[in-house]
Amino acid sequence: MKRLWKMLCAVFCIVVMLCALVACGKEKDDKKSDEPEKKAATYTMPDVTGMFYEDAMLKIREELQSAGFTDFEVHIAWYWGTSDPKAAAHISGSDPHTGTVIVDNGQKVSIILSAPELYQDNDREPEEEEKEPEKVLVVVFSVTGHTKNVAQMIAEIEDADLYEIIPAEPYTDEDIDYKNNNCRALKEQYDASARPAIGSEKIDLSGYTKIYIGYPIWAGSEPRIMDTFVESYDFGSITVIPFCTSGSSGIGTTGSNLEKLAGSVSWETGKRFPATATKPDILAWFESMK
Repeated sequence: MKRLWKMLCAVFCIVVMLCALVACGKEKDDKKSDEPEKKAATYTMPDVTGMFYEDAMLKIREELQSAGFTDFEVHIAWYWGTSDPKAAAHISGSDPHTGTVIVDNGQKVSIILSAPELYQDNDREPEEEEKEPEKVLVVVFSVTGHTKNVAQMIAEIEDADLYEIIPAEPYTDEDIDYKNNNCRALKEQYDASARPAIGSEKIDLSGYTKIYIGYPIWAGSEPRIMDTFVESYDFGSITVIPFCTSGSSGIGTTGSNLEKLAGSVSWETGKRFPATATKPDILAWFESMK
């Protein structure tokens, strides 16, 4: 009888232990099912030095978006002078709501993200909207073609529109023959009130944020037709940058003269170019304005 009782007690203990194990397993499964599923993506770059450039980062974003990620940020952890995989794979500022770029031994880039549909980060600041590209215009008056050549190079570099001021009465070689004191150009230059008419169609300046205005130097000043041009428009908040060409004279006060006539406060310091100006000359000017 005692032996039977011991057997029953043993069976009872085994049953209790099994029940406890089943309950524990179920609780773990419940907890596991509550955890959101996480996704991971890996992208390998042949040249990790390029990952700081916009096109490389854009490539990473495209890879992630094609993998199904729609809401993520990319953070970079960069380590120089180490071959230790553990050190190189250290995650800086990791967060379940964001992606982390890890540079492994300077070659492999791994991006680990949580599933965006399961995680929400309400504290994350919204991404800045991409700025619209600057709309630039190059305005030029040129009789011999030297100033127009410079204007065309500026327009090419700046990916700008080009507008040429064409006089209603074109200038002939005799009109700009400075050996003749009675030539048309000198008569106009000596008359501060002269305003030669413009024959080219008027241009709409709305939308432009920056305008380059180019002209030759006549008798030490801007051609009077340039006065006609600036007085005909409202430049508002547009940034205006004058430039000129001449054989020896500098740009002088021509920029400030035009600024006063235009009534605009957003005029920059101008630049004089020789007739032989090249694209490197213009690029050097742009660099000096930064």
